[in-house]
Amino acid sequence: MFRRHPYLSAATFGYLAVVAWLTLSPQVPDQRDGPLWQLTLFLHRFSATQWLTFNDLEFVANIVLFVPLGLFFVLLVGKRQWWLALGLAVVLTVGIELVQQFIPSRVSDVRDILSNSLGAGIGVLITLSVAAARQRARAARGCYRVGVTSDPSLAPVQRRVAVVPVIVAVVALLVFAVIVTIVITLAAAPAPTGGSQPPAPSDRPSAHSADGAAPESSAVAPTVESTGARCVDVTAETDALDIDEVSVALSDRDDLTVEFTLTSGVPDGAAQLGIYAESADDERAYQFSVELDDGDIESVTSYEFDRDKRDRMNTDDAGVDGSVVRFGVPHNIAKKLGDDWSWFAFTTLDEVSVDACPSDPGSFKTLTFERDD
Repeated sequence: MFRRHPYLSAATFGYLAVVAWLTLSPQVPDQRDGPLWQLTLFLHRFSATQWLTFNDLEFVANIVLFVPLGLFFVLLVGKRQWWLALGLAVVLTVGIELVQQFIPSRVSDVRDILSNSLGAGIGVLITLSVAAARQRARAARGCYRVGVTSDPSLAPVQRRVAVVPVIVAVVALLVFAVIVTIVITLAAAPAPTGGSQPPAPSDRPSAHSADGAAPESSAVAPTVESTGARCVDVTAETDALDIDEVSVALSDRDDLTVEFTLTSGVPDGAAQLGIYAESADDERAYQFSVELDDGDIESVTSYEFDRDKRDRMNTDDAGVDGSVVRFGVPHNIAKKLGDDWSWFAFTTLDEVSVDACPSDPGSFKTLTFERDD
């Protein structure tokens, strides 16, 4: 196969190298200068395309990325074995998603398998359609020349590519790819512990002090109620890192922004401000936090409890402005939580828990964030 088509084989392997670089190379958590993000900003200038999100464009880009692979694979294995070409493409995208689970900052997503498989299927259909059209044209010219018919459009075609089986096969392989991915994901996930929250390591935030006692009750109740995207806390619970309110918001690109408003400025010492977030299906739990040293930002981290995995995120979007501290979580991490997730906020000072939101003194609750909040 490769000896018969040396140039086609070289082009195929070259494009496979491009796909591997685009999908498997470590990804910077926040790429605001990336082409998809710039395209999103450009489209949002027009009212007719403001509904398009970064995730929508990413889905389309994944489709386009695999269209040439469907074309190359069919040309290599032959039109009669188009099903093999489509199967190779699906196996390739499933393999990519499995490998991405072990690459920092990469996210394995079933939607990527769907979009990549759809792109490969489109490439297969385009190749077969073009081949069938060329075959009909050659047959028509041949019949016209020998006088079988005076109308080339009526020329018989003995070997016509069946499009319906191709479409059925594409759908079947898509379903198979989704099932395989779900099974592998469930098999890799740890067994549930029976509680609504996963077991946490020793540094998981707590609403109690280090000696197990509740904070002193000199608290002032909030004047407004909390919402799914905004936590308004009881104040005067502590002298330092006392939470006034915390807000979480998703941008058009689906980046998550977390903003703390404290009752006073950030004190000296090793401070940590963050949120604990858990997906609605209880399958994923994260801690997103910003770490400060004497009021200066040191790092922004993401910790995945189920996999015991900690990643450093970009600090460019993190900042301190008096009593306001904010940081960002990139879309490729935040989207793992889904559309609805529960959360609470916390602060620690010198590795001792100080405050939590929402909470009464000595206890903590959770809020439920919904994408439309």
